[in-house]
Amino acid sequence: MNKVRNKKETNDEVILMDKNETLIKELNKFLRGIHMGADTFRVYQDKAKNEELKNELRRIMFIFREQDEKVSSYIKKLGGEPTNSLGVTGEMASVFEKLKDMFIDSDKEVIEHAISAIDMGIEGGSNLLDSYKDEHLDKGIFQHLNEMVSEYKSINNRMIWYLSNHTYFNESYNTLL
Repeated sequence: MNKVRNKKETNDEVILMDKNETLIKELNKFLRGIHMGADTFRVYQDKAKNEELKNELRRIMFIFREQDEKVSSYIKKLGGEPTNSLGVTGEMASVFEKLKDMFIDSDKEVIEHAISAIDMGIEGGSNLLDSYKDEHLDKGIFQHLNEMVSEYKSINNRMIWYLSNHTYFNESYNTLL
């Protein structure tokens, strides 16, 4: 049996749909950042000389893949289509990053660039969380986004540790400097 909707129900549905569409756009923007991060860290892994650092970068790339899957599933859950591209702005930024990364020639520089890249992820994720903190949307999504930002902070701390312990790498492997 068809239910006749009153005007308030229809308006509430439209508002929720608009919020979902906006959230889908923001999640896709965050997803593009994850894609860019994964591409960037792939370059860093290729540039790294120290095997321990390479393993850490592989682990970070695995985290990006997991995050890609989570964010994509949230976008689908909201009725959207996850992006598979970086978009025009993302492609331009990616080209610029690749040009900068061409000149990386030491593990120290890999780590410094990785810290900068992760800082961008922390900023993007924090901005997304701040934008929707007062909204009454799926709390599970935001809990996982918060966990992702925490993962970025943890990655950042590990990269800072690697950087501050570059003497260890230099003495142990003679590859960092």
